[in-house]
Amino acid sequence: MKEHAKALLAELIDRYREYIRNANREEISEETVRTWLNEFLGIFGWDVQNTNQILQERVLQGINLNRLTEINSPHRRPDYILKNGLNIKTFLDAKALNVDIFTNGEAAYQIRSYGWSAQSPCTFVSNFEQFVIFDCRFVPSPDQSASLGSIQLNLDQYIDNFDILYNHLWREYVWNNQLNELYQITAIEGSNRLDASFMIILSDFRMKLAQALVDNGNECADNNIALNYYVQVILDRIVFIKVCESKGIETQEKLREFVNSDAGFWNSFKDSCYMEFHQHYDGAMFNRDARFQTIALENIIFEEFIEKLYYPYPFKFDVIPVKVIANIYEEFLGKHLIREGNTVVEKIKTEYIRTNGAISTPEYIAEMVCKKTISLETIETVDELLNIKVLDPCCGSGLFLVSCYDLLANALQRILIENDNQAAQYTNYYIEQNEKVYLTIEGRRALIVNCLHGIDYDEAALEVSKMALALKVIDGSTLTILTEIGVFGEMILRDISHNIKLGNTLVNTDINLSTQLISTIKPFNIQEVGFPNIFGTMGGFDYVIGNPPYVETKHFKSAMPEMHSYISEKYLSFEGKADLAVI
Repeated sequence: MKEHAKALLAELIDRYREYIRNANREEISEETVRTWLNEFLGIFGWDVQNTNQILQERVLQGINLNRLTEINSPHRRPDYILKNGLNIKTFLDAKALNVDIFTNGEAAYQIRSYGWSAQSPCTFVSNFEQFVIFDCRFVPSPDQSASLGSIQLNLDQYIDNFDILYNHLWREYVWNNQLNELYQITAIEGSNRLDASFMIILSDFRMKLAQALVDNGNECADNNIALNYYVQVILDRIVFIKVCESKGIETQEKLREFVNSDAGFWNSFKDSCYMEFHQHYDGAMFNRDARFQTIALENIIFEEFIEKLYYPYPFKFDVIPVKVIANIYEEFLGKHLIREGNTVVEKIKTEYIRTNGAISTPEYIAEMVCKKTISLETIETVDELLNIKVLDPCCGSGLFLVSCYDLLANALQRILIENDNQAAQYTNYYIEQNEKVYLTIEGRRALIVNCLHGIDYDEAALEVSKMALALKVIDGSTLTILTEIGVFGEMILRDISHNIKLGNTLVNTDINLSTQLISTIKPFNIQEVGFPNIFGTMGGFDYVIGNPPYVETKHFKSAMPEMHSYISEKYLSFEGKADLAVI
């Protein structure tokens, strides 16, 4: 296979040399370069026509161009997004022949930022005559040399260095994450990783925002539960709109416009949440909360944070995986903002972690568990698929729900492609463009509303779950199909959060508690109140999946004796000693 690919590349190079000998180099466009790169990628096993393998960013025309012009979008992703299904693996950007990519710092920074944001080990830029591999393990900066951490090859060096090209580009290697091994990703630690870098920025802003809520005398800062909840809501809404900006759904630099408006950031943003964003997205992210509308904050609190979401900071929100964002937020769930007098502190309490079992699940483990658990191969109709009911009884940041969604979305696409009758029956769930099938907003919503259910004890965690699902609705769309899939419609996120419930999965409402303890323990009647239709007509859930809290009895006995007594009587356990995960 390898030697055959090498021979094909040699033949392609010979044809290109013959072509360039008779061509006017100044008239060779980037589009022409891409025709050669298409063949180049094909040699390494990539099908550029298969959107499960490669997404290509096309030059926009007609209604698509008009739509982006209306929202002042200069947005442009790398020309090739190399994928395995829904999972982005790496990027290749095409440049015209008049661009010397060995020295072009702007091209290098752009592709490094995309690779780093998507947590790809490396990325590529080529004009076919030059091919550069960029190491994306370290934080990109616009002042870095184009040659820093790169492998640069010209056309004459491709055959002699074929092993380098093959090891980086062979599709099966890329799909099997061998680039991670090639770049020893497990050895990269600290602030070089996107999640660590973004976490620092979010944590800093989170503390400043909480303190500002207290300093301004806001009612929501009167107790720790409300304080944590509204800090999370504000943070989620800002990040969500930034992601929508990056994807071309909102006006570019919309958050900056709020900063520079006469009313200032907070009042402008708050008003947009109530009117514009609620109308566009609905309650999953922008419910009309009366208390939220009364919050008073000074604009200076937001200005530094908002600037860090834009250039020259290297975050490319259009390609940061939703699961990575969920995992970043998961770190917050074990850290509570505590008000001590008029000062807010962040505490990692031993008893808090032990009682609530806040544990961040690695993304690859969540994916593996979902794939091993949920079987969709025999599902042949859309109705069968939408009848599947999945529950995460301790959903946290929504990582497992997002992984389940990816499986369901792949299955829905497969059914629509393979079954003409189903495709004709569910035309509102997909569009077909250039012989490729894309799920519409309606189709994506249907999967979430019908199939995915979650419960969690922490209000702030539920907000993160809702945000993760909202991001999946708008995720994975190319600029050319935004209008066609319905992303510019009204209330496109409606109902997606209806199956995400606040409550204690282990404690039913038959427990005898004082009013104060009810708000602390949060008893929840899953069958009769939470999901009565599923238990009443379907006999329960098809799949229960997640990463439960690993908390030994002794750790929550002293913190919540009433809950311990209830659980001891309600559930059979091993000699009275059971981890909450077992129960």
